[in-house]
Amino acid sequence: MVRQSYYDEQNRGITMGKTGSIQWIKIKGRKGKVRLVEHSNVKYKRPGPAQRYSSSGTKRRRIKRSEKSVAR
Repeated sequence: MVRQSYYDEQNRGITMGKTGSIQWIKIKGRKGKVRLVEHSNVKYKRPGPAQRYSSSGTKRRRIKRSEKSVAR
C-alpha cells in the first residue's frame, strides 16, 4: 500500500490565473490563520531572517514544511 502525500490529495485547492494554471492550497500559519500558498510551495517554505544561514555558513534556500500546517 502506497501512502499518498499530504499535499497531493484530489480536489484540493483553488485555481487562479487566466488559464487556471496556478493552484493554491490553504496553509495554517504559526498563529493559526489560514492563507493561500502556491501548490509548488506546499512542501517547503522560505526561511526567516534567523534561519537563513546554516551552521556551516551556507545560505538555506528552503525549509521543510510540517504536515500539520496544511489546512484540511
